[in-house]
Amino acid sequence: MFSRDGRLFFGKVLVFSLMVMVLSGTGHALPELSGLLATPNQVWVGENVILSVICTDNESAIQQVYADIIGPGIIIPSLDFSEYENSTFMLSVSDFYGKIGEFSAAVYCTSENGTANQNTTFSVSEFSGEISSVSPDNIYVGDTVEVDFFAKKDGVYISSGVVFNISLNGVSVPLAQPAAYDFEKGWRIRFEAPQASGTYDVKVAAFYEGAVFEETISIEVNDVFEFALTAVDTSEVLSGENITATIFASEHGNPISISKSSISAKIGSYAVDVADISLASSGKYVATITLPSLTPAAYGLKITFSHQNFTAERTTTITYLVSASGTLLDPNGGAVSAKLSFMSGALERYVYTDSKGAYSMNILSRTYDVRLVHDRASIVQQGVSVSEFDDPLRFYYVADIVISGIKPAGLFMFETTLSADDTEITLNYDARKVSSDESGLVVYRCGNWNLAEKKCSGSWDTISASIDPVRNSAKFSSANPSGAYTIGSLDALFLDFSIDKTTYYVGDVIKAVGISEKSGGNYVGDIEITGRINAPPNTKTVTSSEKGVFALDLEVPSAEGNYTLIFTAELEPYQSYEITKEIEVIRKKEISVVLPDTVRMGVGENSTIEVPVVNTGQAPLVDGKISVSGIPEDYYTITPELLSVDAGEETKFFINFEIPELAPKTTHGADITIPFGEKTFKKTFALTIKEPVAEEPVVEAPDAENNDSFALPTGFLTSVAASDLLYLVVLSAISFSTAIFLRNRRTLRTSEPGDNGFGRKAYLFEIKKAVEKGFGAKLKKVVKRKRTVKKSVSKKPTKVVKRKHTVKKAVRKVARRKK
Repeated sequence: MFSRDGRLFFGKVLVFSLMVMVLSGTGHALPELSGLLATPNQVWVGENVILSVICTDNESAIQQVYADIIGPGIIIPSLDFSEYENSTFMLSVSDFYGKIGEFSAAVYCTSENGTANQNTTFSVSEFSGEISSVSPDNIYVGDTVEVDFFAKKDGVYISSGVVFNISLNGVSVPLAQPAAYDFEKGWRIRFEAPQASGTYDVKVAAFYEGAVFEETISIEVNDVFEFALTAVDTSEVLSGENITATIFASEHGNPISISKSSISAKIGSYAVDVADISLASSGKYVATITLPSLTPAAYGLKITFSHQNFTAERTTTITYLVSASGTLLDPNGGAVSAKLSFMSGALERYVYTDSKGAYSMNILSRTYDVRLVHDRASIVQQGVSVSEFDDPLRFYYVADIVISGIKPAGLFMFETTLSADDTEITLNYDARKVSSDESGLVVYRCGNWNLAEKKCSGSWDTISASIDPVRNSAKFSSANPSGAYTIGSLDALFLDFSIDKTTYYVGDVIKAVGISEKSGGNYVGDIEITGRINAPPNTKTVTSSEKGVFALDLEVPSAEGNYTLIFTAELEPYQSYEITKEIEVIRKKEISVVLPDTVRMGVGENSTIEVPVVNTGQAPLVDGKISVSGIPEDYYTITPELLSVDAGEETKFFINFEIPELAPKTTHGADITIPFGEKTFKKTFALTIKEPVAEEPVVEAPDAENNDSFALPTGFLTSVAASDLLYLVVLSAISFSTAIFLRNRRTLRTSEPGDNGFGRKAYLFEIKKAVEKGFGAKLKKVVKRKRTVKKSVSKKPTKVVKRKHTVKKAVRKVARRKK
């Protein structure tokens, strides 16, 4: 009886044959197939079958050579051959989809004349195996190890013809004896166990008729004598503590009794005492070991066991911990509630301060991020290598505190002796204590906080921080975190000062007085106040008194112009304050003009009056156009009409009077005006016109009481026609006045600003000119003494004014005699 697969196979062959018979009628000859082979005709799973055939057609070219392969439960159709030399076609088949058994290959050759085919068969087999057991269960050094193995071909056990190879950890080992086949256990393969304990990979390789099967298992090889350190009660200790170690010893798996004499112990390189040893259970013993005092670190605990000729050592790690303890107190000695954490990777150890502000815990000696967390602050010191931790931190927060120069929202004080790579600080402020514009908040640090006096002994420095107005926090990093911190804004300084005037002459001194205050109107003392003028540089610095009062003098610039007077107040850490005032600096424009108070002229007469002008100011006077008002224009002419004179220099102009014949006899009030830019000088005098007289016109010296702001007059004419008696009278008057000046020598009052130069110097200058002009060579001795007179009257100008009547009377007396 054929199986179902067999029937199907032969049915297909029959169909192919019928098709060939139908298609092969009269006409051209079909291609010829010959030499069809399957090499080898029996293969193992994974091996290749080579199908080869010769296909020829003398009339046309071969178009295709292919095969349909039919096997147990599978059809593999249309596998194309590749053509080689001499019309030989070949096909390599390796994948049989895991099927084993008989396969049939129908090979077809196609040309233009038709298709020819041939059939061949081959078989596919599978070689497999499995390790069924390993003995003994506990393998010791030197034992014979047996591995039981079943080998199969196509699922059928193989009891002969199988060759085995054993390797341990990749190294081939000889068999203790030839493998034997046991119908219950399969092939029994034996080899000697290694001479060293440990875990080994045992690979069994089975060879059968060219096929290979390999399987690997692991075995544990134990020492004949075994010693184990199974546990310690703790691996983290403090110096001086005791630990217990659980140990076990056996021979071929049987417990051995352990005594104090059979074991010894070391911590690192230090031998330690085994205080006690006792049997616990199941052959296990508990040894009590006293630890020495060592620096916090990790150490190896080594326990050595000796029995007969057997010695074994077992080691574990014991870590000496760091005792981290301290106390956090506020300035009043109250407990500070905080959390202290030690973080290393995913590890975090933490402790809270108790009701007395104290904390204590044991930690490993390693590098941590140390975090101090308070309601108002979080401080993280990164990369701290902790080998000891004996109260290295100080922290407290004060809600209400007064800081000079700063409007604070609390005070944070932090001190540390820990060495860190960096420190991140987050401070939480009370938003009710800061201004509504929180974007202007600044973090300040005092590096020298006086705990006893609760004040900064140094300066408050600005810290670059990120302000979060939503969370009301400030965050920043610091390489030197110890110090006091506050969040807030600088208090402002204010200055108020006054100066004596706003317009100054070159050479003047600005006198300023003022007071320094802070916001709220309270005075602030000991402030450094600097006054300066913008240009040219002129700076002076003073310190205000305890009450904030200050006074400061500054010289005005030497050049005319508008300047800014700048006062700056500075006191750390207040905001500096600057206030300005504008001032004007000018050169004083003053002149001294020698002009009589009254000019008397007869009808039809003419005369010229010389008017000396001295520039007693600081600026040159240029192109002042001289004009006269109050007198008819045909009565006079002025030469020159424009007047210029440098500072300290003297010049003159002339008034030529020509009185008409029909001029009315009256007195005219006249003004002489000389404008120099914005500065105008003005002088009033009287022109009296009367009947003509034989002598020259007479001018009268002005009374001191009626003197105006233009000039101090001399009371002399430019020329006087007189006899020798007149000369003697005038000379006597001058000599008498000079003697009075030299005798009295009392201090004369100096001219005041605003008198337009009519001082003692101008008065004597007029006397000099009049004497030289009127008396000529006969009065040269008096003229030579003018310097003595000047020196005297420079101290006593009032005397000159009081004695002017002497000259006036002398001139009048001469005029009456002549008449």
